Amino acid sequence: MPKKEDRKFYGGVRWKKVRKLAIARDDHLCVICRKHGEVKAGYEVDHIKPYQTNPELAYSLDNLQTLCHNCHTLKTAADYRGGPSFCIHGYPEGSGCKHCSTGE
Repeated sequence: MPKKEDRKFYGGVRWKKVRKLAIARDDHLCVICRKHGEVKAGYEVDHIKPYQTNPELAYSLDNLQTLCHNCHTLKTAADYRGGPSFCIHGYPEGSGCKHCSTGE
């Protein structure tokens, strides 16, 4: 269950406006998947550096990226564990990186 502060932040007018700008900037595509040549719709906007520990970046477009649900879930879990957990090809661990599964 999201914290009360998170619900207030994500429900605010300012967040909704900057979220739309980030999605439009990223062409409605997941930036992690796109980085690796895959085209996957992105509807979730992620704070690259969590806003709870970097409040000055909460509304900065430079700190936002559009992600698909899978990439956002894995990245957020990694943030809460204390750091990123990505394979050597840049995909979130456990996301089924085709390069890792084929040994390339």
